Amino acid sequence: MNMKRLSVVYIAVLLLQFSLQVPPASAQRSTEGSLSTIKPLPRTKMPRIRWGKDPFKPLIPRAMEFELKLSAVIYNRQRPSAIIDDKIVYIRDYIDGFKVIDIGKNYVILSGERGKLRLDLQKP
Repeated sequence: MNMKRLSVVYIAVLLLQFSLQVPPASAQRSTEGSLSTIKPLPRTKMPRIRWGKDPFKPLIPRAMEFELKLSAVIYNRQRPSAIIDDKIVYIRDYIDGFKVIDIGKNYVILSGERGKLRLDLQKP
């Protein structure tokens, strides 16, 4: 029991000694890195960044400027069909200079000279 008390006292003395030591000069606080003595960086004009294309713009334009109207879609996996301007069309058919390249459950994608065009089924 006496040995245990002696070791506790020894550890307490060591801890007290380490806590009272003065830190070396390199660890002492200096005003060199102080925020009040740091000079601001000179202002420079940032170059304008070009982002490229708009990520929110759809890849396939809507059919707003064309007179084509999608009335209905009859969708099945083997042979989907759609009614565009009161005409029944299938994939690989042509209508008004556009080729039908895809028919989904509520849309049709056409391809023409100007590129691709998406017709969406309007909700009643």
